[in-house]
Amino acid sequence: MKTILNSKIKHREGYRPFAPIVLQQDFDKYFISKTTEHPYMLQAPKCTPHALKTVPAVCHVDQTARVQTITKENGLVLIFFQNIKIFQGYRFL
Repeated sequence: MKTILNSKIKHREGYRPFAPIVLQQDFDKYFISKTTEHPYMLQAPKCTPHALKTVPAVCHVDQTARVQTITKENGLVLIFFQNIKIFQGYRFL
């Protein structure tokens, strides 16, 4: 998926991973950090083995990801939160 999106849409280098958005309540399933609060994509926590297997397009070569967590309280990202909740049965992250 990363190759297709980079070549057809993003037009950028193939080594660049995508930055994931994840519900804060699901953070620990995919990432390892001292906190589950990453609202601004300022840090790159380690990916869990589950993330490396299920969503490799968001994992950097050093097995980290520049993740953003969202909650109902995140203000404008409420739409993202609602959409992710709708598709939880088809969870990409």
